[in-house]
Amino acid sequence: MKKEKILATYKIGDSVCNILEPDLELDQEKVKEEMRRIGWEIWNSLSYEDKIRINLKYEDNAF
Repeated sequence: MKKEKILATYKIGDSVCNILEPDLELDQEKVKEEMRRIGWEIWNSLSYEDKIRINLKYEDNAF
């Protein structure tokens, strides 16, 4: 297995996000689908109040 190279690390609250060097052998569509799935998983974990607050914050920036 190829060793992953970390390009950047971000800490937001108690979460740590590592940005890895891209693996050119990965299926890009599978990666996009996994990112969408994780995004929805995070969204669904939020409270109703947080969802409303976030929607209101970005309401004026809609298409």
